[in-house]
Amino acid sequence: MRLPMGLAREIGLSEEDLGEAETAEFVVGDGRLAHFALLRDAFRVSVITEDRVEGPVLADAIVLGGPGELVLSDALIQLLKVVPVLPHDGLWRFVDEPPDRPRISVRRRIWGL
Repeated sequence: MRLPMGLAREIGLSEEDLGEAETAEFVVGDGRLAHFALLRDAFRVSVITEDRVEGPVLADAIVLGGPGELVLSDALIQLLKVVPVLPHDGLWRFVDEPPDRPRISVRRRIWGL
């Protein structure tokens, strides 16, 4: 998952934690090579709805240096048994639910620094 710095701080990660993390290199949108803190098997992630809990599953996190939103990888989404129906509209369902009964995502949140 991609974890913005503001959320990392909100959940209690310190600069020391990030300093001890592995470093991951990625080519970013403008073609530059960027380095990010990589926390392997650092989080247990669950999907909690009014009628169901899926997880927890163990997840890696890449911590972004700036503001942003939490983004789950396709692998993590699959492990949580989530199927995007209309992602832009925030509609999804669990893999074992009928296709005609989508759920609505929680409101998008942007974390600052």
